[in-house]
Amino acid sequence: MNNFFDKLSAVLGGPMAKMSEQKHLRAIRDGVVSSIPFIIVGSVFLLVGMFPFPDGSALALWQKANQATILLPYRLTFNAMAIYVSFGVGYHLAERYKISAISGGLISVCGFLISLAPTLFAPANIAALTSGNADDLKQVTAQGLYMPISVFSSKGIFAAIIVALISVEVLRLCYKYHVTIKMPEQVPASVARSFEAIIPVGIVTVIFSCVAILGGLNLETIIGTLVDPLIKVGDNLGGGLVIVFVNSFFWSFGIHGSAIMDPITQPLWLSMLGANTDAHTAGQVMTHLMPQPFYQFFVYIGGSGAVLGLVIATIIVSKSAYGKSISKATIIPSIFNINEPIIFGFPVMLNPILIIPFILTPLILVFISWAATALGLVGVAFIQPPWTLPAPIGAFLATGDWRAIILSLINIVISVFIYLPFAKAYDNQLLKEEGQKAAAKSA
Repeated sequence: MNNFFDKLSAVLGGPMAKMSEQKHLRAIRDGVVSSIPFIIVGSVFLLVGMFPFPDGSALALWQKANQATILLPYRLTFNAMAIYVSFGVGYHLAERYKISAISGGLISVCGFLISLAPTLFAPANIAALTSGNADDLKQVTAQGLYMPISVFSSKGIFAAIIVALISVEVLRLCYKYHVTIKMPEQVPASVARSFEAIIPVGIVTVIFSCVAILGGLNLETIIGTLVDPLIKVGDNLGGGLVIVFVNSFFWSFGIHGSAIMDPITQPLWLSMLGANTDAHTAGQVMTHLMPQPFYQFFVYIGGSGAVLGLVIATIIVSKSAYGKSISKATIIPSIFNINEPIIFGFPVMLNPILIIPFILTPLILVFISWAATALGLVGVAFIQPPWTLPAPIGAFLATGDWRAIILSLINIVISVFIYLPFAKAYDNQLLKEEGQKAAAKSA
């Protein structure tokens, strides 16, 4: 069995490691991750603005009177995530090409904004927008253009990624073939970089102006239509099981499963979460059952593989010295969803005994959590709390539903029971090895 895992690891390790380091995939992953602080901070304001305070209470009345003001920071952070993703993807791709990262981020945002093609409102539309108020009508008419914030939300995230990749490739080719304005060496580096970016910015501006403004093509709608089937696949039980299996499978061989999956899953999850948030703030039904918080706080409890259950099971059954020491050392990180110490320290990877429950446990938790959410027993996630929060707390904040705490605790108990026999078998193996070492030492 060990030989089988060694051979499989040798076959998969190299190609998968290279895939996880592929420039464009890595830029997408890092760019999306760089937007997480804005999403989390925005979620805090959303939670305050939409928290279900008791009807008629002072807090509920204050919330209702000030809701629009409270939600404004949310609309410019969480609900503008596509702008931050665009900059992040462009920045990180340019950084990996070893060209000006700040130019890569800025040119990506430029391309994205132009691709959205701001709408020129006719007077009738402006009047409708302002409810016929004369002062508002004058102000909006003077500005001329109107761009709804909604285009910066999760709806535009895929367009932001594609435009960022194209924009940085234009920048790279201009640098490679010296299609830039060169300044004398005496000019400060920051000024020289700005002039070097003039021609690439011009090319990107012309490209997306021709596509979106002159051509009348809405990239957000086109790309959204293309990825919609992918979202539907990832937002059902079958897709969730595949995502969790692949993640656990790669971790089993010491390959960072999230590094492989994140370029695909992160944009999908953010799109689902943003759609849920929009629906919740509009008082509509949230239709996406499985955004990222679903996995983070109901499935990956303790990290990939739901390893908090393994740590607790090991604490319960351990008689070996190593089992006792490693479980005590990893319990705190696991509570805060940090799984590397247990995966590499126990280890779980390449461990024929523990790989089975490591893959099986999250699959079972996906089914249980999906069923509970689909049946309306637990609310749908629409907020993105920090991933390091203990699962029950994160589950409550993500859904605003106290029943999510119960489901998270039930899943922890289930994971412990699944891991128990395997943890006991592995502890027996450790005991045997420790006995053999002690006998050899005494001899």
